[in-house]
Amino acid sequence: TRVTDVTGVQTCALPIFKQIAQKIIESISTPVDLEGHIVKVGASIGISSFPTHSTDVITLMSTADTAMYVAKGKGKNNFSIFVG
Repeated sequence: TRVTDVTGVQTCALPIFKQIAQKIIESISTPVDLEGHIVKVGASIGISSFPTHSTDVITLMSTADTAMYVAKGKGKNNFSIFVG
């Protein structure tokens, strides 16, 4: 039996989504020396899940985009999982 949370995403998948998003943010936000200039890049990540949030690419991208704007609203270097 699969347990789901209120978003409909399988609960067992949530820690994996979070772990991957945090690793991406960590990797991207590490300062880099670019020809003597320290450069910092940030990321806002929106996550949606197939087939929970959609079964077609266009809608899946749209739900991920919606989640990304929620992440942006939280401040720099955040992620959000679509709740719809």
